[in-house]
Amino acid sequence: AGLSDFPELYAYIRERYQEPIPPAQRIPIGEQTLQKQVKDNDDILFNTNEEFVPPVSNATTKLDLSSQLERSSFLASSGSDPQLIVYGDRVTLTASYETTGLFPNGYLFKSYPEEARPKAGDKVIALVGTNTTNKNSIFCYIDQNGPFIISTSQIPSKTGLFINVTYYKKYEQSKIINYDANNDGRVDIMDTWHVNSKGTFETQSHVYETVKKQT
Repeated sequence: AGLSDFPELYAYIRERYQEPIPPAQRIPIGEQTLQKQVKDNDDILFNTNEEFVPPVSNATTKLDLSSQLERSSFLASSGSDPQLIVYGDRVTLTASYETTGLFPNGYLFKSYPEEARPKAGDKVIALVGTNTTNKNSIFCYIDQNGPFIISTSQIPSKTGLFINVTYYKKYEQSKIINYDANNDGRVDIMDTWHVNSKGTFETQSHVYETVKKQT
């Protein structure tokens, strides 16, 4: 209710206060306010000589590159498709295959997406799980051509190869060890694994000890 609903009170106030009451200022609300804002923005965009540059998002992009992975001819699918996810500098690879014949070493895939490759010259060590009971030592490193399988002897047919690794494209290159660092009487990739799995790679060190007991 306003003063107009109380004429006697309104007349009393006007008589007591001789100054005229200014008309109420209309305050735009709702769509009126929105329309004015749109008009102001439109004037800024089209009535100036400055080029409008939309803001650039700093959000990290997640890439699913799984469909770009094609297995090598010596491998057969083990029932699940490989997954390759790139999130900023972090890369996660999951793959599960089975050998189709005797296999000494080689790359798992025919090609490897550029977005997932480590720096040129770097080799990222990855753990390989197998279902074999022989005494083969099977390892894997990832370079610009993708994951490369290494074995101390030929891998039998129908051997499962399982990889689940997360690495960073700015990975610090591993030191290549050419001496018997783990005191097993041989100089091989186990020595490189032994040295590079210490210090900042304590988790990999634990994995190394587990693999050594199983092989």
